Amino acid sequence: MQPRLVSCVHPKKKGKSQSVTFTFTIESKSVYYIIIAVPSSIQAVKNQTVTEGDNVTLICTASGIPSPTVSWMKFSANQRTYGDVWVFKNISRSEAGEYRCEASNECGDASESASIDVQCKFIMN
Repeated sequence: MQPRLVSCVHPKKKGKSQSVTFTFTIESKSVYYIIIAVPSSIQAVKNQTVTEGDNVTLICTASGIPSPTVSWMKFSANQRTYGDVWVFKNISRSEAGEYRCEASNECGDASESASIDVQCKFIMN
């Protein structure tokens, strides 16, 4: 028998917990697998104000069972990077904007947004 998803278990929300009870009748010499999955969740992502030319790293801390697929996208452009980290080396003002981290597994999706404000570098002659 192949393992299969039995139930998605949602973590505590607003002080309420959800429990799941399973009752099984097991016949002799049979093996049953129980797979419990937890939907994706993401820790809050912080907005950043930086100076052009800085190096900036956006980190998305996502969790879930099974481990979620994680990606970053920029709202104003058709830009996406897969993985939990998006690194900007020598950031420019054109890279300022709203970014969204998305996490997904078979039990659910989650997203968090953050903005990067890139300030003009002041140069004195």
